[in-house]
Amino acid sequence: GLRDLTTVRSSVTGNQNYTQFVRLQADLYGIVKAEDPSAIVIGPDFFGEAGSQSTGGKQAGLTTFGAWLAAGGASYCDAYGWHAYMDEFSGIEGVSKRLVSLLASLEAARVSAGAPAKPWYNTETGHEELEHMSLDDQKLWLGRHAIIAAALGWKSWVMYVWDSLNPATTQMSLWAPANLSNPGLRPIADEFTRWAGILQGATITNAAILNNGKVCATISGTAYVV
Repeated sequence: GLRDLTTVRSSVTGNQNYTQFVRLQADLYGIVKAEDPSAIVIGPDFFGEAGSQSTGGKQAGLTTFGAWLAAGGASYCDAYGWHAYMDEFSGIEGVSKRLVSLLASLEAARVSAGAPAKPWYNTETGHEELEHMSLDDQKLWLGRHAIIAAALGWKSWVMYVWDSLNPATTQMSLWAPANLSNPGLRPIADEFTRWAGILQGATITNAAILNNGKVCATISGTAYVV
Protein backbone atom coordinates (compact mmCIF):
# COMPACT_ATOMS: atom_id res chain seq x y z
CA GLY A 1 0.00 0.00 0.00
CA LEU A 2 0.94 3.66 -0.38
CA ARG A 3 1.47 5.81 2.68
CA ASP A 4 -1.46 7.83 3.98
CA LEU A 5 -2.48 11.18 2.55
CA THR A 6 -4.02 12.44 5.76
CA THR A 7 -1.14 14.47 7.19
CA VAL A 8 -0.72 18.13 6.33
CA ARG A 9 2.98 18.49 5.53
CA SER A 10 4.73 21.77 6.23
CA SER A 11 6.23 21.67 2.73
CA VAL A 12 2.78 21.79 1.12
CA THR A 13 0.65 24.91 1.08
CA GLY A 14 -2.77 24.06 2.43
CA ASN A 15 -3.94 20.48 1.95
CA GLN A 16 -2.00 17.75 0.24
CA ASN A 17 -1.34 18.21 -3.48
CA TYR A 18 -3.47 15.29 -4.60
CA THR A 19 -2.78 15.76 -8.29
CA GLN A 20 0.96 15.47 -7.71
CA PHE A 21 0.46 12.44 -5.51
CA VAL A 22 -1.67 10.66 -8.10
CA ARG A 23 1.04 11.23 -10.71
CA LEU A 24 3.53 9.47 -8.44
CA GLN A 25 0.97 6.76 -7.73
CA ALA A 26 0.48 6.21 -11.46
CA ASP A 27 4.24 5.74 -11.92
CA LEU A 28 4.35 3.28 -9.04
CA TYR A 29 1.39 1.35 -10.41
CA GLY A 30 2.99 1.01 -13.83
CA ILE A 31 6.34 -0.12 -12.38
CA VAL A 32 4.76 -2.71 -10.08
CA LYS A 33 2.54 -4.15 -12.80
CA ALA A 34 5.47 -4.36 -15.22
CA GLU A 35 7.38 -6.43 -12.67
CA ASP A 36 4.44 -8.54 -11.49
CA PRO A 37 1.09 -8.21 -13.30
CA SER A 38 -0.62 -10.26 -10.58
CA ALA A 39 0.45 -7.93 -7.76
CA ILE A 40 -2.32 -6.12 -5.87
CA VAL A 41 -1.60 -2.42 -5.50
CA ILE A 42 -3.56 -0.91 -2.61
CA GLY A 43 -4.34 2.79 -2.59
CA PRO A 44 -3.30 5.22 0.17
CA ASP A 45 -3.99 4.20 3.75
CA PHE A 46 -6.50 6.83 4.80
CA PHE A 47 -7.11 7.19 8.53
CA GLY A 48 -10.38 6.66 10.41
CA GLU A 49 -12.30 9.13 12.52
CA ALA A 50 -10.59 12.49 12.89
CA GLY A 51 -10.67 12.30 16.68
CA SER A 52 -8.64 9.10 16.68
CA GLN A 53 -5.68 10.98 15.18
CA SER A 54 -5.65 14.07 17.39
CA THR A 55 -1.94 14.74 16.94
CA GLY A 56 0.35 15.15 13.93
CA GLY A 57 -1.95 17.30 11.82
CA LYS A 58 -3.97 14.41 10.43
CA GLN A 59 -7.29 15.09 8.75
CA ALA A 60 -10.42 12.94 8.60
CA GLY A 61 -9.77 10.05 6.26
CA LEU A 62 -13.20 10.28 4.63
CA THR A 63 -12.42 13.86 3.58
CA THR A 64 -9.05 13.00 2.07
CA PHE A 65 -10.45 9.87 0.40
CA GLY A 66 -12.92 12.05 -1.49
CA ALA A 67 -10.19 14.48 -2.55
CA TRP A 68 -7.98 11.61 -3.74
CA LEU A 69 -10.86 10.14 -5.77
CA ALA A 70 -11.50 13.55 -7.34
CA ALA A 71 -7.83 13.67 -8.41
CA GLY A 72 -8.19 10.34 -10.25
CA GLY A 73 -6.41 8.10 -7.76
CA ALA A 74 -8.82 5.20 -8.21
CA SER A 75 -7.44 4.64 -11.73
CA TYR A 76 -4.06 3.52 -10.39
CA CYS A 77 -4.80 0.88 -7.77
CA ASP A 78 -6.44 -2.52 -7.53
CA ALA A 79 -7.97 -1.96 -4.09
CA TYR A 80 -8.77 0.75 -1.59
CA GLY A 81 -6.89 1.06 1.72
CA TRP A 82 -8.03 2.22 5.14
CA HIS A 83 -6.62 2.55 8.64
CA ALA A 84 -9.69 1.79 10.76
CA TYR A 85 -8.77 3.75 13.87
CA MET A 86 -11.87 4.94 15.68
CA ASP A 87 -12.35 7.70 18.23
CA GLU A 88 -12.53 5.17 21.05
CA PHE A 89 -11.16 6.98 24.07
CA SER A 90 -14.26 6.08 26.12
CA GLY A 91 -14.08 2.31 25.64
CA ILE A 92 -16.07 0.07 23.33
CA GLU A 93 -19.67 1.27 23.76
CA GLY A 94 -21.16 2.44 20.49
CA VAL A 95 -18.16 1.37 18.44
CA SER A 96 -20.08 -1.24 16.46
CA LYS A 97 -22.68 1.17 15.13
CA ARG A 98 -20.14 3.88 14.35
CA LEU A 99 -17.85 1.43 12.57
CA VAL A 100 -20.62 0.15 10.30
CA SER A 101 -21.68 3.72 9.52
CA LEU A 102 -18.11 4.78 8.77
CA LEU A 103 -17.35 1.84 6.48
CA ALA A 104 -20.65 2.36 4.65
CA SER A 105 -19.82 6.05 4.19
CA LEU A 106 -16.62 5.10 2.37
CA GLU A 107 -18.60 3.17 -0.24
CA ALA A 108 -21.09 6.02 -0.48
CA ALA A 109 -18.24 8.45 -1.16
CA ARG A 110 -16.87 6.14 -3.84
CA VAL A 111 -20.26 5.86 -5.56
CA SER A 112 -20.81 9.63 -5.34
CA ALA A 113 -17.44 10.23 -7.03
CA GLY A 114 -18.25 7.76 -9.81
CA ALA A 115 -15.19 5.67 -8.91
CA PRO A 116 -15.17 1.95 -9.73
CA ALA A 117 -15.93 -0.72 -7.13
CA LYS A 118 -12.77 -2.35 -5.79
CA PRO A 119 -11.96 -4.56 -2.79
CA TRP A 120 -11.34 -2.84 0.54
CA TYR A 121 -8.34 -3.63 2.74
CA ASN A 122 -7.87 -2.43 6.30
CA THR A 123 -4.09 -2.32 6.54
CA GLU A 124 -3.84 -1.15 10.15
CA THR A 125 -6.10 -0.70 13.15
CA GLY A 126 -5.76 -0.33 16.89
CA HIS A 127 -7.48 0.98 19.99
CA GLU A 128 -6.24 4.15 21.66
CA GLU A 129 -6.67 2.57 25.11
CA LEU A 130 -6.29 -1.12 24.31
CA GLU A 131 -3.78 -1.96 27.05
CA HIS A 132 -5.76 -0.02 29.65
CA MET A 133 -9.03 -1.89 29.15
CA SER A 134 -9.92 -5.18 30.81
CA LEU A 135 -9.00 -8.24 28.75
CA ASP A 136 -12.71 -9.08 28.36
CA ASP A 137 -13.38 -5.66 26.82
CA GLN A 138 -10.34 -6.01 24.57
CA LYS A 139 -11.75 -9.30 23.30
CA LEU A 140 -15.18 -7.77 22.66
CA TRP A 141 -13.66 -4.85 20.77
CA LEU A 142 -11.52 -7.11 18.60
CA GLY A 143 -14.26 -9.65 17.89
CA ARG A 144 -16.79 -7.00 16.92
CA HIS A 145 -14.37 -5.27 14.58
CA ALA A 146 -13.37 -8.54 12.91
CA ILE A 147 -16.93 -9.77 12.35
CA ILE A 148 -18.18 -6.42 11.02
CA ALA A 149 -15.31 -6.13 8.54
CA ALA A 150 -15.68 -9.72 7.34
CA ALA A 151 -19.46 -9.41 6.99
CA LEU A 152 -19.01 -6.30 4.85
CA GLY A 153 -16.57 -8.14 2.58
CA TRP A 154 -13.31 -6.49 3.60
CA LYS A 155 -10.28 -8.48 2.45
CA SER A 156 -8.00 -7.82 5.42
CA TRP A 157 -8.14 -6.51 8.97
CA VAL A 158 -4.59 -5.92 10.17
CA MET A 159 -3.94 -5.16 13.83
CA TYR A 160 -1.35 -2.66 15.03
CA VAL A 161 1.84 -4.47 16.09
CA TRP A 162 4.79 -2.13 16.53
CA ASP A 163 7.84 -2.50 18.74
CA SER A 164 7.82 1.21 19.47
CA LEU A 165 9.37 2.72 22.58
CA ASN A 166 7.04 5.71 22.31
CA PRO A 167 4.80 5.72 25.42
CA ALA A 168 2.11 7.51 23.42
CA THR A 169 1.55 4.49 21.18
CA THR A 170 2.65 1.34 23.03
CA GLN A 171 -0.80 0.82 24.56
CA MET A 172 -2.36 0.34 21.09
CA SER A 173 -0.14 -2.52 20.01
CA LEU A 174 -0.58 -6.29 20.26
CA TRP A 175 3.15 -6.32 21.02
CA ALA A 176 4.63 -4.87 24.22
CA PRO A 177 8.05 -3.29 23.49
CA ALA A 178 11.27 -4.18 25.26
CA ASN A 179 11.22 -1.16 27.57
CA LEU A 180 8.14 -2.46 29.40
CA SER A 181 8.18 -4.91 32.30
CA ASN A 182 6.46 -7.67 30.30
CA PRO A 183 7.68 -7.37 26.69
CA GLY A 184 6.41 -9.55 23.86
CA LEU A 185 2.97 -10.53 22.61
CA ARG A 186 0.10 -9.41 24.80
CA PRO A 187 -2.72 -11.85 25.70
CA ILE A 188 -5.11 -10.15 23.24
CA ALA A 189 -2.92 -11.41 20.37
CA ASP A 190 -4.26 -14.92 20.99
CA GLU A 191 -7.79 -13.61 20.48
CA PHE A 192 -6.75 -12.05 17.17
CA THR A 193 -5.40 -15.43 16.06
CA ARG A 194 -8.63 -17.13 17.16
CA TRP A 195 -10.86 -14.81 15.14
CA ALA A 196 -8.58 -15.06 12.12
CA GLY A 197 -9.06 -18.82 12.21
CA ILE A 198 -12.83 -18.51 12.52
CA LEU A 199 -13.27 -15.95 9.74
CA GLN A 200 -10.69 -17.03 7.16
CA GLY A 201 -12.65 -18.40 4.20
CA ALA A 202 -15.88 -18.41 6.21
CA THR A 203 -19.42 -17.82 4.98
CA ILE A 204 -21.20 -15.15 7.02
CA THR A 205 -24.98 -14.76 7.10
CA ASN A 206 -27.57 -13.01 9.27
CA ALA A 207 -25.09 -10.41 10.49
CA ALA A 208 -26.71 -7.75 12.65
CA ILE A 209 -26.00 -5.30 15.46
CA LEU A 210 -28.19 -5.27 18.56
CA ASN A 211 -29.27 -2.10 20.33
CA ASN A 212 -26.62 -2.69 23.01
CA GLY A 213 -23.84 -2.79 20.41
CA LYS A 214 -23.38 -6.55 20.38
CA VAL A 215 -22.70 -8.15 17.00
CA CYS A 216 -24.61 -11.27 15.93
CA ALA A 217 -23.75 -13.44 12.93
CA THR A 218 -23.91 -16.98 11.65
CA ILE A 219 -20.36 -17.92 10.64
CA SER A 220 -20.04 -21.13 8.60
CA GLY A 221 -23.19 -22.45 10.23
CA THR A 222 -22.33 -21.49 13.83
CA ALA A 223 -24.12 -18.63 15.59
CA TYR A 224 -22.00 -16.04 17.39
CA VAL A 225 -23.00 -13.15 19.68
CA VAL A 226 -20.07 -10.89 20.60
